[in-house]
Amino acid sequence: MAMAQGERPKQGRGSALVMLIALVVVCTILAAEPASAASRHVRRPFFPPARRIYPVGGNGMWMLGSKVSYNKWAASKIFRQNDQLLFSLNPTFHNLMLVSAAEYFSCSPRKPIAIYRKGKISLNLAKRGTYFFICGIPGHCQAGMKMAVKVF
Repeated sequence: MAMAQGERPKQGRGSALVMLIALVVVCTILAAEPASAASRHVRRPFFPPARRIYPVGGNGMWMLGSKVSYNKWAASKIFRQNDQLLFSLNPTFHNLMLVSAAEYFSCSPRKPIAIYRKGKISLNLAKRGTYFFICGIPGHCQAGMKMAVKVF
């Protein structure tokens, strides 16, 4: 039987069925994973990391003459968002100020962000960034009562 120019040979239902079966087999093979790979993809519930509590300097004491360098201590830690810092100070002799970077470096608190005067202070590190702390009593910051805490 001769075909006219541009005419295609007719395919029967059998060849369409074979193509469909081949497509299903290929999709099944591609979608299958070995059992060991499937076990790696098990969804586990998300639990945010636990909040860590850090006594400042290791013992929590915010004071002059501390054997701990507050900045060396802070640099040795990895602080995460929502961790807490615990300060313990004698309000008769010290305070704790959260200040800007410029006030921190100059040890000159003109407009502190916050002033804490209680003996026990717990501060939540709610945001990422660097927190700058000093004692606002004249001379104390220059004597080492200052700390920069970087929060990731």
